[in-house]
Amino acid sequence: MAIPVAGKKGDIEEPANTSRGGVVMILLIFGIYVIVTGKCALTKNYGLAGTGARIAGAICIAFGLGFFSLFSVPLILLAQMLGMGTIGVTILSTISQLVLLGIIMAILVKIYGNAFAQ
Repeated sequence: MAIPVAGKKGDIEEPANTSRGGVVMILLIFGIYVIVTGKCALTKNYGLAGTGARIAGAICIAFGLGFFSLFSVPLILLAQMLGMGTIGVTILSTISQLVLLGIIMAILVKIYGNAFAQ
């Protein structure tokens, strides 16, 4: 999807490459591990077990496959309009998705309880 920019009529800017290969593989591997083991230790004393962990694993796989990158499209468009460049757009996209993932994990711990509390 090309984004029109100010200038001559018909000029378009190529979309930024927001490839996150390393993060994607880590999320996929972590999601599969969590689903198989049923344990999602986020820290030593904070995490999920059982159903909550498996839901967290499925969410990690969804993030890894790019499902939630749809939510960062408006941020990417804004960053491109502000002229942040490819690196800025990639950093903004990655940070916004990791923050969203953290919020979802905190909500899951609130719903299913902290299985690693001492």
